[in-house]
Amino acid sequence: MMERKLLNLNWLVLVVVAGVILAGCGGGLSGTYKAKGGLGEGFLSLEFKSGNQVFANVMGNTVEGTYKIEGDKVIVYVNGKNMAFTLAKDGSLADGPMGATLVKMDK
Repeated sequence: MMERKLLNLNWLVLVVVAGVILAGCGGGLSGTYKAKGGLGEGFLSLEFKSGNQVFANVMGNTVEGTYKIEGDKVIVYVNGKNMAFTLAKDGSLADGPMGATLVKMDK
């Protein structure tokens, strides 16, 4: 009987911990980020949508892709290629292709 109570308690703890972890993973990027300064200015923008969906606009051509966040890295996958950025403390995406930094645009 005591073993059954311990087993039920272990399951309850597991469910609560899993819920907390999943709630913390819900944050993603949203909105449009445009390159400012450097070689990418005016040529590169990324629009992040729900479901890890992203639209990359490079020199007027828009393609759909996906992205994932790993720690402070944002990796964008488009047409079988990837672009990696560092999510900076100010919310910008730094260290992109050719040193590009993308900042979030206000609507």
